[in-house]
Amino acid sequence: MSDAATPSRVVEEGSDIVLTNVLIRRVFHSPDRHTLTLLLTLGLGAILTALVVFLLGVPMLGDWGNYALVVFVLLCASLSLGFFVSLSAKTDSQAIQSAMVILLASIFFSGFFLALYRLWEPVQVVSWALPVTYGINLLQSVMLRGQSPNVLLLGALILYALVLFLISWWRLGRVMARQ
Repeated sequence: MSDAATPSRVVEEGSDIVLTNVLIRRVFHSPDRHTLTLLLTLGLGAILTALVVFLLGVPMLGDWGNYALVVFVLLCASLSLGFFVSLSAKTDSQAIQSAMVILLASIFFSGFFLALYRLWEPVQVVSWALPVTYGINLLQSVMLRGQSPNVLLLGALILYALVLFLISWWRLGRVMARQ
């Protein structure tokens, strides 16, 4: 590598892109990277919410606290499902393919495009096995109807997150014990 192409040389010349890349690498290799990732995710979620509500004009008739609660529980349930899928897969390829199937099912069977009552009954069972179905129903009631979240749906989503998290934690313990 020539002297002109070394990262320190480029940083000395004031390249903002390389300086940013070096900073990002240092931050994501620091012990606080998980906290930073969480804060960046929450910040991105807040920006997207602001864009949807203020730029696209989607009404927010409900309480912002209820909205934040629903989004937090939905995030926990989705992460629990992701942990479960990743710990159930034997290879990276299998985990990615499973995640793509869940993503497609979440898009088409969650009630986002079609109302759930229009789906065939066995497909409705699949729909209610996805956390996004609960999230869509809860967010519609909070944002569009100005209602408090349905306690039954919110409780089911919390239970969903808790059960999958505990199963994933147990499976992780078994995987770590084998290694």
